[in-house]
Amino acid sequence: MHQPLVRRACIAAVGIALVTGSAACAKKSDNTVAVTGTNDACTPASTSLQAGKVTFEFTNKADKVSELYVLRADNSVVGEVENVTTGTKRSLTADLSAGTYFLACKPGQEGDGIRTEFEVTGGGGAAAPVADRTIAVGATTYAFALPAGASITKGETITFTMKNDGAIEHEMEVFLRRRSAGRDRPDQGRRDRVGDPHLR
Repeated sequence: MHQPLVRRACIAAVGIALVTGSAACAKKSDNTVAVTGTNDACTPASTSLQAGKVTFEFTNKADKVSELYVLRADNSVVGEVENVTTGTKRSLTADLSAGTYFLACKPGQEGDGIRTEFEVTGGGGAAAPVADRTIAVGATTYAFALPAGASITKGETITFTMKNDGAIEHEMEVFLRRRSAGRDRPDQGRRDRVGDPHLR
């Protein structure tokens, strides 16, 4: 029987900057860690890292297209890369403060992934953002809903949670939609991702 799940979706600073989500486009750091993903393992070259900017170079040796996530101990997303085809590499850079983290490789790009714990020690790195408030999102099989009257003020840092009452897995991403010059319809504007959870 399907059981509803409630998990942290993401923390996003709306209208200002990326807080959680993909860090794949970040500049490479001097601290680089190779990560190998296979059909049944997610193996970093080291599980003891120094605080600060760390570049994870992910090689996909699984049979299917894969993803790599860097997760905090509370399951919130620090960074991720998607659509890494078999035999190829992609990198992501994350600014990590001291604490416990997980790498999650997702062959087939589904489920919770294959997780490996690692520790970060020392000073420096970016601390996890602190949310001003929480907004709960309800999901059913083919739809989702925000609370009635929900609104967000530019500059707020929001934790989104999702409860999945549907019969299938769901993913949720948070976007900032910008209206492009000369276009009247907001849904034709550019969308900037400000949060990138993948929750089940």
